[in-house]
Amino acid sequence: MSRRTGAPASAAVSNLLLWAFSALTAIAVVGASTTTTLAGQSAIAPAATRPAAKQSASEDIAPVDSRLAKLTDDADPRVLVAVSKGDSLAHDGKYDEAIKAYEEAIAIAPESPLAYLGRGNAFDGKNAYTRAIADYDKAIAMIPDMATPLMRRGMAKAAAGDAVGALADCIGAARLDPKASGAYFCSGAAWYATGDLKRAIEAFSVAIEIDPKDAASHYGRGMVQADGQNYAEAVADFDQAAKLDSHNPNYAAARNAALALQAKVGGGADAIVPPSKKLRAFVDRGYAFYHKGKYDRAIAEYNKAIALDPKDVSAYVGRGIALVDKGKYDAAIEDYNKVVELNPDYSDVYIGRAVAWTKKNEPDRAIVDLSRAIELDADYAPAYFGRGSAFIDKGDYDRAIADFDQALKLDPGMALASKGRMMAVAAKDKATATKPAGQARNKIVEDAIEQGTIWRSQNQFDRAIEQYDIAVAADPSNAGAHTLRGFTFALKGDLDRALADYNKAIKLDPKSTDAYFYRSAIWRQKGKIDRAIADLSTIISLQPANADAYVLRSRARAVKHDCDGIIADSTEVIGLRPTDAEAWFNRGFCWNREKQYDRAIADLDETLRLDPNYTNARKERDDATAARAANKQTPTTGTAATARDATKSGIALYNKGQYDLAIAKFDQALVLESNDAEAFGYRGLAWGQKGNYDRAITDYGSAIAIEPKNSSYYSARGFAWTAKNDHKRAIDDFGKAIEFDPTYPLHFHARAISRMTIGDYDGAIADYDKAISLSPGVAKMRVDRGIVWMAKGDAKRALADFDMAIQIDRSSPGGYFGRGLVQARAGDHDGAIANFNHAIKLYPNYADAYTFRGRSWQAKGNTKRAKADRKKALSLGAN
Repeated sequence: MSRRTGAPASAAVSNLLLWAFSALTAIAVVGASTTTTLAGQSAIAPAATRPAAKQSASEDIAPVDSRLAKLTDDADPRVLVAVSKGDSLAHDGKYDEAIKAYEEAIAIAPESPLAYLGRGNAFDGKNAYTRAIADYDKAIAMIPDMATPLMRRGMAKAAAGDAVGALADCIGAARLDPKASGAYFCSGAAWYATGDLKRAIEAFSVAIEIDPKDAASHYGRGMVQADGQNYAEAVADFDQAAKLDSHNPNYAAARNAALALQAKVGGGADAIVPPSKKLRAFVDRGYAFYHKGKYDRAIAEYNKAIALDPKDVSAYVGRGIALVDKGKYDAAIEDYNKVVELNPDYSDVYIGRAVAWTKKNEPDRAIVDLSRAIELDADYAPAYFGRGSAFIDKGDYDRAIADFDQALKLDPGMALASKGRMMAVAAKDKATATKPAGQARNKIVEDAIEQGTIWRSQNQFDRAIEQYDIAVAADPSNAGAHTLRGFTFALKGDLDRALADYNKAIKLDPKSTDAYFYRSAIWRQKGKIDRAIADLSTIISLQPANADAYVLRSRARAVKHDCDGIIADSTEVIGLRPTDAEAWFNRGFCWNREKQYDRAIADLDETLRLDPNYTNARKERDDATAARAANKQTPTTGTAATARDATKSGIALYNKGQYDLAIAKFDQALVLESNDAEAFGYRGLAWGQKGNYDRAITDYGSAIAIEPKNSSYYSARGFAWTAKNDHKRAIDDFGKAIEFDPTYPLHFHARAISRMTIGDYDGAIADYDKAISLSPGVAKMRVDRGIVWMAKGDAKRALADFDMAIQIDRSSPGGYFGRGLVQARAGDHDGAIANFNHAIKLYPNYADAYTFRGRSWQAKGNTKRAKADRKKALSLGAN
């Protein structure tokens, strides 16, 4: 989910919400950061402009929902007189008198939604938001399928500080009436209050598409653009707002302030997406066409946006929604998959994909996605409603009822959830009446698993495990319970216990693909690549159309440099999922290594067609083109074929750890084909494994001479220089590797280590920053950067890195070791010892942990333990 890294200035948020209620006497303030605001440049005193009138109950009705107009026509004339009187008084800002008029209407007709809606508006004008919300609640209960009261309640919640509740109401109003521009305006204000600038812009943009003359939405979008430092676009929106409503001085004030900030801080390198007017225009038009039911035209606009920026998730989401409505569910799922790849924490995409799975009659997959959405946003009622509906499809009525209950707890006015619950209860009663008692489900197991999953979604892993223990005790043969408990152990970092549970699950159910999948991940973490491949192969045998399993197996095979296997797996993925750019790239990469340059270029061209920003594909294609020109693609001779066979045999031997035999094969290959860079490169790796770094460096040099732009050879030689403690040469080689492949985090990580070793801490930090930005989920990088921060004396930043390392990987010994260092330096030796203990428990041969634990024992006066730790550290090779 797109969130700002810094919270909006409080003045900016409160101003937008007050203005959203038409109280335009507020100062025109937009936060450019938490310390620099438009208020600092230009402000309007509250008395400088007359308060804009509130919408009356009747004025609010007509443009939003014609059914409300019919309520007006059918209402008791006495009620209409009282409501009209209240509207007039509210229009003049006489809210207390207006409230009395609306109460007269309520006394005449307590069932009149118009009276409650009007009184709610009046309380809203008094900033009595709690009482306004109560009145809107009553109106919603009377007319639950109409957008207006829901929208008004959303705005009141936003002003009261309940941004999440506001968002649910505003989105609900838009669903009830997709042509109500006010509902999208309401959503924009709510998204802005939550700090999600991108979605705020999208919502305001839809409001503008529906009603281009809506000055308020232009102003709202301008304020969000300014908060994201998109000053040029903010000015354009303020200009349009002023053009549409020239009497409102706030628009000009905001424009002048945005111009001043633009001159002061520039155009905003950190500006939020969409990154260009052109891209935003395509996305906005896509939303507008979609809401008009013109799905093909919407898809065409999203296609243009994706061609302009293949990494903009909003276009994929919009296109996915339109494809679902056209019945093209597989294509929609492909779009949602791309969003998950680009932003795995974007909760709405899982809901969208769940809808597509439901349409395809695959409730299990829908439930998985909705559960993930709930993990990311546990307070979103529609996700529970969707999962409850999927459970009904599966006949799991208890879980359906539980989900509908939770949806209603979060949103008591959700009529669909009420109806869904009634359906589930009725279906359960019917099933119970006809089901033999012996076929009744094990309620204890189901309840325990459900409760465990809830605890796990809240990161309460120990409590989750307690529930899964109950499930296993109640039904030891339940493979699912073992799998879920294993997954939770893995999240805690207890890989051995996770592995034990996966093994048990597979023994109980040899067709449990989830258990094989999770176990393969454990094998990968433990470096057992062959076992990971075996588990993924089992999944493929059970589900031959599982494209993800082929992708994961090809990644595992990449660790073993098994290009034949990668080509085979990538070919399967391409057949199953032709838009998978990674599969095309992997196959092209391996064709290049196989010297099949025409095939390589064709695959890499397709990669770039699917993803024009795939940097590695462009570089790899250039290399293949150059190699083809150099080799002129002459037909393969018998000698060349024999050389290639020898190289492949050598690689296979290398992967088995038979380094001497591998070297002999590479020697044979090089006698037959002296320009085989791959044979030189692998022979260098084999020499390195034998500790002969000089010969390795010589072979890497030969490989580089043949393929001077191949980053892997520079990187390998850099590691060899590191092993020889020649860090200056290592830094040079890692620099060349980065030059030819600037997107591979390991190059930056390796250079950072060498820079740290020679005392270039600032250079090391810069490299770690880049490595982490490319691969944020690697705990080791955080630990190493934390060590450098410690060397620079910045314990605060060091601790942040060590804590993040533990959050990423709870089995990271380095994270606990680093945290112990920080505590020891601060004099907290008890805390330090506890963390060193944890590090040693995870890695019993951690020499540095023994060394520093000994120092903490010494500081506490426990010489005996200090000496024991020092002795242990020396035995492990400590200095």
